Amino acid sequence: MTTGFFSLTQRPAGLAAGNDSPALLKRVWGLGRTIIALDAQTGKIRWKHDVGSDLDARYIAVRDSNVFYLAISSHAGALDADNGKVKWKNESKELLDAVSLPGAFGHSSLGSLQPCVLAGKGLLSISGKGRKNLVVISAETGKMIGALPGGRRFNSIFEGGDLYVEGLGKLDSADLHAKQAPKKKDPSQFGWSVSGCGPITASPNVFCGRHGVEWDRIGNLKISDAAYRSGCWQDSFVAHGQLWNTPYTCGCNYLTRGFNILAPLSQPLADSGGLLEKGKSGDSATPPASPLDWPTSGASQERTGASRASVPSEAKIRWSGKFSKDAIMTQSIEVADSIYLAGDDGIVLCLNLKDGKEKWSFPTGGSICQSVTYDNGKIYAGSSDGHAYCIDAGSGELVWRFRGAPAERRIHIYGKLMSAWPCLSGILLKNGVAYAAFGFVDRDGTWVYAIDAKSGALKWKNFESGHIVDKDSRKGATVSGMLTVAGGVLWMASGNKVNPVGYRLEDGKTVLAPYVSADAYDPIPRGSYIGAFSEEMLIHGGTPIHSSQSEWIKDSARGNDWAFCRIANSTPQFPELILTRSQHPPVWNGKYFASECIRKKQRSIECWSIEKTCAYLKENYPTPKAQNHKKKGLSFEGIGMRGDAPLTYPMLLWKSDAQFLYGLAMAENALISLEGEASSKKEQFPGKWKMKAHPLRGQSHLGASSAVGTCLR
Repeated sequence: MTTGFFSLTQRPAGLAAGNDSPALLKRVWGLGRTIIALDAQTGKIRWKHDVGSDLDARYIAVRDSNVFYLAISSHAGALDADNGKVKWKNESKELLDAVSLPGAFGHSSLGSLQPCVLAGKGLLSISGKGRKNLVVISAETGKMIGALPGGRRFNSIFEGGDLYVEGLGKLDSADLHAKQAPKKKDPSQFGWSVSGCGPITASPNVFCGRHGVEWDRIGNLKISDAAYRSGCWQDSFVAHGQLWNTPYTCGCNYLTRGFNILAPLSQPLADSGGLLEKGKSGDSATPPASPLDWPTSGASQERTGASRASVPSEAKIRWSGKFSKDAIMTQSIEVADSIYLAGDDGIVLCLNLKDGKEKWSFPTGGSICQSVTYDNGKIYAGSSDGHAYCIDAGSGELVWRFRGAPAERRIHIYGKLMSAWPCLSGILLKNGVAYAAFGFVDRDGTWVYAIDAKSGALKWKNFESGHIVDKDSRKGATVSGMLTVAGGVLWMASGNKVNPVGYRLEDGKTVLAPYVSADAYDPIPRGSYIGAFSEEMLIHGGTPIHSSQSEWIKDSARGNDWAFCRIANSTPQFPELILTRSQHPPVWNGKYFASECIRKKQRSIECWSIEKTCAYLKENYPTPKAQNHKKKGLSFEGIGMRGDAPLTYPMLLWKSDAQFLYGLAMAENALISLEGEASSKKEQFPGKWKMKAHPLRGQSHLGASSAVGTCLR
C-alpha cells in the first residue's frame, strides 16, 4: 500500500531562533506541527503524529520504511512508516546547537525548496540555506556522528551509502568524525562548487544543479551553462532518461525561461545545413524601395527606427483590421503601395496600403518572430521551421527556400513545434547578400550564413561561434535577436555569454568580444535588439527573445538597460556605457536621438541632440579604470542614470511624460509615439491607446489619433 507524508499546514505561533524572521512569516508555506500519513489511493488517513513544536516540511525524509524529521527547536526523530510509532528521538543540546547555528548566507529562504534532511544508507545528512553546519547523525539510533563547519551553505547528496558534499567530494568515516571540514577532494567526486543557489541531484553519468549538468562524471569535466535555470532553490533532476529543469521567476539573465527538458542525442549531428530548394523565377514587376519607405525592421540595416518621410499636422485612422485570429504579429514594413508583415502563425502577409485588403499570403513551416525584409522586389523571411525564405513581393510565390538548420529535427518550444535551430535573427540584406542565423541555445550550435539574395546560393557559413567560448560546455554565441551591420562586420544580439558577437562580411570569420560573461548575474545588456549608432558604435539591449516582457522588465531590471558599445579594429570594446533605461528600442537620425527614460517609477520620452550625444560619448566613454561612473559588471552607468540625482545630460533637448509607452518611430519632422491610456493606476496593459506626433524641436504635439484596441509588444 502506498503512503504519502506531509506536515499539516497549521500556522505556528513563532519560529525558533536562527530560523526565518517573524517579519517573513506571513509568506511561509509548508510549516506545521503534525505529520500525517495518507493512503495514496484512497486519501484516507492512516496515522498522525504530533511533533509538539514547529516543523518545517523541508526537514522530513523517508527511507526504508522510516520517516525522519527535524523540529529544529526541539528534537530529531524517526517514525515507523507503517504505523507512525516513534523509533527514536534525539533532544540533545549538542545536536540542536549544531543544526541551529546560522551561517553567512542569511535566513533559510522562504522560497527555498531545498530538502534539508537527506536519508542515506544508515546515515542522515542535515543542512540548509542559512545554516553553518552540515550535521550527520545515525539513521538507526539518531546519535550525532559529526558536524562539518561551512559558514555559507552545504549541498549534499547520498548515492547508495556514500555521502557527497559540495566542494569536498565523497566523505569517509574519518571526515564525518572530524571537527573541521576536510580539504577538497578529487573534483570527479563532487570536489567543486555549484553554480547558483540550489540543491544537487545525480545520475550515474552526471551531477546536476540549478543550471542543469554541472559535472560530467564520465569525462571528468566541469560544465558551465547559463542557458537556463531551475527555480530558486529548486534543482534539475533526471527522470525517464531526460534532464528536467523547472521554471524560475527572477530577473537574472538566462537564455530561456519555463520548463527546459533535455534528452540524449540519439546520433551524432551531421551537418546537412545549406540545402536549397528552388521555386519560381520571381520576376514580377515591383518597384524598388525609396528613401520614404520602411523596408526592414527599424527602417534600415542600422535599425535606426527613422524614416525620411514627414508626417502631417493632423492624422486620422484610414482603416483597421485584424489579419490573424490568434497570431502575435511582427513589426510591419512598407514599400510603395504594400504593407508586409508576418506572425507566430508562420504566415507572411501582403496588404494593400490604401484599404488594408489582403493581396496575398504565404505560409512557412514555423512561427516568425522578426520582421520580414524587402529588397529588389523580393520579401525575405526567417522561419522557426529552420529555413530562410525568398518570396516574390508582387505575386507571393516562392523564389527559393534555404535550410539553415543542420538537420531536420523538431522540438516543442513555447507552445509551438519548431526546428531545433529556428531562424530567430530575421534576414538582413546588404549588397545583394542575405544574412541569417539559426539556433535556439548555444549548446546545440549556432549557424550563421551568407546567401546570394537572388539565387539562394551559399556564399559562406559559420558554425563555430556557438561553442567558441568553451567547447567542453558548448558555450558561445546564441541567436538571441536581430542582426545589424557596422564597420564591415555583421553583428548579432547573441545571448548571455558573449554579446555582441560579429562575423566578417567577406568570409564569416567570428569577431569575438574580448570580454566573456562569467555567469548570468553579470549585468551586461543581453536583449534581442542591436543597432548601429554609427560605424564605430553599437547600441544594444531590451527584452531577451525568450522572456515575457512583463516578467523581465521592472523598474530596476537589467532588461531596461541600453548600452553603447564602441568598436575599434572591428572589435567590441569593454567596458560599455549605459545611458538610457527603456522598455523599447531608441530611435535616431542625423540630428536627433530619442528614447524612453525610466527613472524609478517615472517614465518619459526624451529627445537628445545627436551632435551633443556623440560629443558626450567621446568624452565620457569609460576605460577599464573609469571614474565618475557607476560600475555594473563591465558596464558603466552615465550620470543621468542615477535615480536619486537630477537629469544632467547636456544633450537633452526636451522630454514628455509617457507612463505607458508601446513604441517610438522617427519621421523627418516629428517623433511618433504610441502610448497607452490607463483607466486606473493599477491597469498594467491599457486597452486604450493614442498615437502622438512630437515636433523634434520640442513644441506642442503636431496631432494625435486615438482608438481602443489591443497593443501587442
